[in-house]
Amino acid sequence: MLLKVKVKLAKMAMNLMPSEPTYDITHPRSETVNHKNFINASESEKREILLAMAKGHYLEDQTYPFDHFFVPFHVSLKELLFQKDILDLGCWCGGKSVSWAERWNVHSITGVDVNEYFVEAARLFSAQRRNFGYSFDVGYSEDLPYEDNTFDAIVSYDVFEHVQSLQKTLIECKRVLKPGGILLAVFPSYYMPTESHLSHVTRTPCIQWFFSPHTLQLAYNEIIESRGNAAYWYKSKEKADWKKLTGGIGINGTTVRDFSTVVEKVGFSRKYIFLPPLFSVGHMSLRHPSVKYISKMLKPLIEIEFFQDHLSHRIVSMLIV
Repeated sequence: MLLKVKVKLAKMAMNLMPSEPTYDITHPRSETVNHKNFINASESEKREILLAMAKGHYLEDQTYPFDHFFVPFHVSLKELLFQKDILDLGCWCGGKSVSWAERWNVHSITGVDVNEYFVEAARLFSAQRRNFGYSFDVGYSEDLPYEDNTFDAIVSYDVFEHVQSLQKTLIECKRVLKPGGILLAVFPSYYMPTESHLSHVTRTPCIQWFFSPHTLQLAYNEIIESRGNAAYWYKSKEKADWKKLTGGIGINGTTVRDFSTVVEKVGFSRKYIFLPPLFSVGHMSLRHPSVKYISKMLKPLIEIEFFQDHLSHRIVSMLIV
């Protein structure tokens, strides 16, 4: 009975700011390839959709560059990665990979992702751009399909919160990096206010602060079920017990402390974990620079461990083999 009450309250909180995915190939999402518009398209139409997805991914990085996260910490990725062999871990449809290759003037960039359609999109899009030595493969972060000591650097954006095993992922990253190689990973803590990964049903911030993952999952499932057939293309078919939130929300619940602990276990020669305060980086800080004044007030609180997950915009890390 108590659980039912909690689920009802969670649904009420979700419905304060309800949301629902829309099919738009210019602003693609991973579920786009599950939509009937894609499934029923001809092969040539599918290629055009995949290209549009990759272009949207490219333009996102052009507008909101990955470098943005490292600027406050005086790290120049353009200098750091010039003429390097890079792995984009969790490359999705490759748009960001191409954007990074062009911005940093790398020697080569390899992308890996779990979805064959995304890898195809990356190959199609990169073939139309200046050739930096692009390569894209299907694979998993816990078992990377590459030889030891292959890459100078690994770059990963908003991926580590989704992996099945963070420890195995970091072990694999360390294995495929050359001696002195660098892992640059940016991803949200589980408790970041706007990163509950419930956006298929809600935009209510901080909801994971007040409800357990199990309660949120049940509430999420009930809302999805209430939408009937309309939710067919973004309703997850996955059942993965390892996830903090199952059913396709697909996050592992990593916090700042969790990440730091795993990094220590795996063992890197040097580690730097940065925690930019909310509003110091991100889309809003670029569109509305005045919000950075709020981030300045939050900055002292980031030094207190209790607030680190709740008031940081992302976990920004640089790990050196």
